[in-house]
Amino acid sequence: MKLVICGSSWSCVSKKVGFEGTHWSELLAVKCNASLINLAIDGATNANIRLQLDTAKKLKPDFILFNADDAARIDVKNYNSNILEKNIKKHDYKSFTGHKLSTNHLISITTATIESSFKNKKISENQKQAIIDYFIHIYDDNWKNQIDQYIMISGILDLHIKNFNFLFNPYLLNDEFDISSFFKEKYFVDKDLNFNQLRKLYHFIDGNDPGYHTAPEGQQVIAEKYYTAITNYIEKYNVNIGK
Repeated sequence: MKLVICGSSWSCVSKKVGFEGTHWSELLAVKCNASLINLAIDGATNANIRLQLDTAKKLKPDFILFNADDAARIDVKNYNSNILEKNIKKHDYKSFTGHKLSTNHLISITTATIESSFKNKKISENQKQAIIDYFIHIYDDNWKNQIDQYIMISGILDLHIKNFNFLFNPYLLNDEFDISSFFKEKYFVDKDLNFNQLRKLYHFIDGNDPGYHTAPEGQQVIAEKYYTAITNYIEKYNVNIGK
């Protein structure tokens, strides 16, 4: 079985020493006896996650798991990446800071952490002020949430039409996703996989966030819940995986 993971930091393996192998995707892969390809990027916007799905399809996975994240993120140019000197016609998920092979053309900035997001980011002072002004004077939370739902829905419909097996975790973006009940029933994980709620139940101690925003025991719970969700999907839809 080939398992591909897409998403943001919640779906990323930890880069911290001592937390190797503790992320839910790693635990789940062991439990499923699956080969794991994790494309998730720390700080990814929903647009970036949608690009990850395009790469995931090319890998011919048996199963894809992906999450949406908060809409309060935008992607901005990295002026030190020589992006202005290159004729980039089309971005892919490797264009973003956070990917190990990234050319770092784009950087994700969040509304909640504008100032801290600038730390170690290769953007100009003028750009910093422009981003702040954008969030203050132009950005609209409701509209961005709506746009990001459209982005995620396009990914869901594309995977469905092309007959991929997948499950989607929407809850960081919206509990009431604007899509038909058919897709919710087949592809949406249950609300007990709401990452924000699981963070509250299994919070990390003394600010020691492994990068995936829960204590390691929370990752074990998430892995178990995903294992149940995948098992139920396979049984309900009579799917032959890894055969």
